Amino acid sequence: MVNDPFGVFDNWNMDHLNVTVGSFTLGEWRRVRQSTRQGSPLHRFDGDRPTFDVQVEDLFNGGFEYGSQRDITAPWFGEGPDWKGVDVGPGQMLTGQDNAFTWSTGRDWNAILQTVPVRPDTPYVLTGWIRTSDRVNTGFFGARLAGVRPPPGEVHFGPHKGAYTKVTSRFRTRNHTRATVFAGLWGVGAPGGDWIQLDHVELREDK
Repeated sequence: MVNDPFGVFDNWNMDHLNVTVGSFTLGEWRRVRQSTRQGSPLHRFDGDRPTFDVQVEDLFNGGFEYGSQRDITAPWFGEGPDWKGVDVGPGQMLTGQDNAFTWSTGRDWNAILQTVPVRPDTPYVLTGWIRTSDRVNTGFFGARLAGVRPPPGEVHFGPHKGAYTKVTSRFRTRNHTRATVFAGLWGVGAPGGDWIQLDHVELREDK
């Protein structure tokens, strides 16, 4: 929340606001989220509106670098019955030190997800880097909006063997203020199961 620094009896316009959210990790500050807003005005402070609520559009911990747990932790969460977690430092990442993963050992759906705030009637672009086992042919990446089926902009991906591949989804939020980002796969019932690895996920307005 931004407060009027001059008091409620002074009227003034704010045209531009830049917000950076940081995390002190491994002895240094790292940018976690950033949002830039502008308007003419973006907000007018007066006696009736002395504050302005700031909403940072971006998902949190898109590189899975914050925290040292090997489990999926909030705000990320899992879906489906099989194993999912974070590879902490074994060299499986695209960038940084860590990445997320999920397996599917039968024919079940398993995914990694995060619900994020978004602005209504706004186009967004969602990107992520994905690597898969050899047999994955029913992987999906995108963002869900409540009551909308199928998810708008949902992207199907097949095997990305050996190297991370960038996957991009574009969607418009309609009248929604929340979207659930996901990356997952349907298992094919192969012995040992199949997996995907996920890293460097980003969500931003599509300008």
